[in-house]
Amino acid sequence: MKDEGAFFLHKAGQTHQLSKLKKYIAPFEEHLRKIVGVHSGAEPSHTTGHAIRCVLEAVGRFCHPDKCDSLSNYISYLAGEEGFEIKSVLINNLSHGTYYDETPSPDELKDACDETIRIVEKYAKGQLEVARALQGAG
Repeated sequence: MKDEGAFFLHKAGQTHQLSKLKKYIAPFEEHLRKIVGVHSGAEPSHTTGHAIRCVLEAVGRFCHPDKCDSLSNYISYLAGEEGFEIKSVLINNLSHGTYYDETPSPDELKDACDETIRIVEKYAKGQLEVARALQGAG
């Protein structure tokens, strides 16, 4: 393994420090790990909708760039041609911090996580295996 690495900036008292990470974990991996957690029984949080949106956008951009000019179009593609049911309104409203008068229930969030897992299993199974390994390690 190379001695190169990733770093993060954090506050240390009145100053900031740059510290080396033992391992770089991409935001995609963290979002997917959170979705795996909810899928496995953890309670969803205020960041669950954002995690779902980020994962679906990443999978769409990589696996179907021709269908992913917007998340709504990608979800339409998944629902129409692939038979998935994604709660796009739920994802869109929870991911940008705007007021939403029909707050989704924890069960609806769990359903959206379960559906996201099925999409990742189909299009990026290796990423799901990495997220599950991280879930067990963290």
